[in-house]
Amino acid sequence: MRVGELGGVEMTVDFWRRHFDNPRDNIANYFGCYQDYSVENRVRMKNAGAIQLILEACGEGGKHYWDAGAQFSCWCAFSSFHTPENHAEFRRLGGIRHTAAVFRDHAKGYRVREEILQAMKGVCAWRANRDGLLKEGFFELLADAVKTEKHDPQVTSLGLEVLRMFVDVDAEQRRKYVAAG
Repeated sequence: MRVGELGGVEMTVDFWRRHFDNPRDNIANYFGCYQDYSVENRVRMKNAGAIQLILEACGEGGKHYWDAGAQFSCWCAFSSFHTPENHAEFRRLGGIRHTAAVFRDHAKGYRVREEILQAMKGVCAWRANRDGLLKEGFFELLADAVKTEKHDPQVTSLGLEVLRMFVDVDAEQRRKYVAAG
C-alpha cells in the first residue's frame, strides 16, 4: 500500500507521540486501515513502535484506558495487525493481559468488544496466545459475552468464532464451555 512507501505509518506514529496526552488525537485506528491489505505496513507498524504506543494508550493502566473512544480506536489498529512477529511483540508487551482487562472493563463501550474479537481471530491462532488468554480469564469472559449479548450480532458471531479456536483443540475447554451452558 502506497501509504507505507510514503512513510505514512511512521508519520502517524510521530504525530500521535507528539499529541499523546489528548485522547481526541488518538489516531490508532489509522493503522488498521493501513494494514488491511498490506503485510508490509504490518511490519512497518511494529518497527515504528506502534504496538507499544497503542498499549501505552489503551492497555490496562494506560494513559487513555477509561476513554471509550480511544479504546475503540486502539482495537481497530489491532484488528488487522496479524503477523507472527506482531503477535509475539503484542504478547511480549502484555497485550494478552490487556485484552482480558479491556474486554472486561469496556463491555459496553461502542464496538470495543467487536474490535477486540477481530484482533483475537488472528492472535488466537497461536497456542501460546490462547494459553495466556486462558490464564487471564478471557475464555470465561468471552463465553459469558456470547451468552449475555446474544442480541449483538457482531459479538455473537465473532465471539463464537474465537471460542471455536479454544474448544476445537482443547477438550478440557470444550467440556467447561458445554458444562457452563
